[in-house]
Amino acid sequence: MMRFQARRLVALLAPLFVVAACSWEPSSPQMLNDRMQARLAPEIAAGQVAVQPLAAGTQVAIPEQSLFSPGSAQLSDKGRSILTYVIQALLEPTMLTIQVADASDSLQGARAAAVAQYFRDHSLGQQLQPTVIGTEVPVGPAGTPVQGMTITVNVVGPPVASS
Repeated sequence: MMRFQARRLVALLAPLFVVAACSWEPSSPQMLNDRMQARLAPEIAAGQVAVQPLAAGTQVAIPEQSLFSPGSAQLSDKGRSILTYVIQALLEPTMLTIQVADASDSLQGARAAAVAQYFRDHSLGQQLQPTVIGTEVPVGPAGTPVQGMTITVNVVGPPVASS
């Protein structure tokens, strides 16, 4: 009689354990950071980009020489390529906010505006938060400060159904 009840209990609970095991996923901020790390791996290895996990997302720091030609606020081909990799690593965009900050305050914010415009051009304008100029300088590879652009992406929640 006892064996029958134990088998019955196992048969009853087994599907719950299977569902729980199959539905477990890393948190969205962790997935976002993992995707950024993977997509930008060559640039990280070359010291052109630094990716730092945050509690609610991830921060990508890019030295100005990786994005712009000297003395210019126009994105270089390499800069557009790096920003494309950042966009490709994003999770569902309706779950995100994006903030662009220029830690060096170069060219009176024109470079931060160029990066923000690149995101707008790729249909991410609704996710953009106000651009910040002269923020805290993030730390890059080997603990060195990264003077340049910082892109902070935060996961804010599940997508909102449009009506």
